[in-house]
Amino acid sequence: MNRLKYIFIFLILIACFQSKSQSIKVNELLPFVKIDKGEYTTALALLDELIKENTKIEFFKAKIDVLINLEQYPEALLICDQLDKINPENSGRERIKIYQQSGTYQELETEVVKNKKSRDKISLYDYLTNEDYTIAQDIALKKNQYTLIEKQIYQTRLLVDNEKYSQALFIVEEILAQGTTDSEVFFLQSKIAYGLKDYKKSNYAIVKAISLNPTQTAYYRQKALINLKIGNYNAALESANKLIRKEEYVVDNYILKLEILVADNQFEESSILSNILLELIPENKKVLMLNGKSLFKTGDYLGALKSTNHLLEIEKTKEAFELRGDVYMATNTFQFAEYDYSMYLDIYPLNGDVYAKKGFARYKQGNLKGACSDWEKGIRYGSYNAIKYKEQYCK
Repeated sequence: MNRLKYIFIFLILIACFQSKSQSIKVNELLPFVKIDKGEYTTALALLDELIKENTKIEFFKAKIDVLINLEQYPEALLICDQLDKINPENSGRERIKIYQQSGTYQELETEVVKNKKSRDKISLYDYLTNEDYTIAQDIALKKNQYTLIEKQIYQTRLLVDNEKYSQALFIVEEILAQGTTDSEVFFLQSKIAYGLKDYKKSNYAIVKAISLNPTQTAYYRQKALINLKIGNYNAALESANKLIRKEEYVVDNYILKLEILVADNQFEESSILSNILLELIPENKKVLMLNGKSLFKTGDYLGALKSTNHLLEIEKTKEAFELRGDVYMATNTFQFAEYDYSMYLDIYPLNGDVYAKKGFARYKQGNLKGACSDWEKGIRYGSYNAIKYKEQYCK
């Protein structure tokens, strides 16, 4: 009877794991990862297999992108025709890219003019900053397709890109004074306020932007980032989940969710998510770091060590040295912990808490003089733990 009970519990745990892991469809995300890596032939084969069973618009658009990169323009136009049967406005951007790159300029001009009236209108910013539209931008500018406000939005986005927030704010306030209901203006207001660390105003502006246009995925990312910054993790996670529902094939959206889960100390769920992501993007530095943190917090020290070692092979960051030092401390490998904290301090010597950790690692090895010296430095850089250790051990 007891054996049946344990088997039943085991099956429940497996089911729970699967229900969490199924939030990412690895086989469907894989071709999009391959596209990001420039592995177009592989991506095309994967997409063809997916399209046999599922005619999602995202798969067709991804296939068009692949065919454009492979310079297979007639085939790409055939897919555009299939998309237009679903919705006549589905393939406008893709056609512009195809006509530009294939040198079909008469059709390009027709499509650029047509896009002006589309719900998926290409912004002036996209035309002028995206190399996919280098020739198309000349047509758009000659046709004078953009209003004064659209031109001001373009200027503002450039200023935000360059972190010139005060100058950007001046333009946005000028637009807002005209009583605009353009959601992108409020989105930019949110980004500017975020850059100026006025998170309350930033949140107010992004809520307004979403109320005006709830279809824009960038707005939900912004809302998630604001709430992550201010520690409102439930709201941040809610926005990240909405973002994923709207853009389920953008890997960065899952990385954002992972970051929120780790910040909210949801380490079991974050370790599941990060392990799945590492199947797709095993060299991603951010995911490796978040995976290491999650595994460390759940007591999987070997897994955490594996992730941080892999990360340090790719890039030697102070955060990775500190995390690996913490893993070594937890496993009583104090000499290695001291070494990693020292490596952190070689990169950034002003962190009092790391001096406190390094001092404790030296204390555990019997080096009280060295420990007290580190704690003195930790106190100098504002570490409470350094004060506590010094008072307790350096008598």
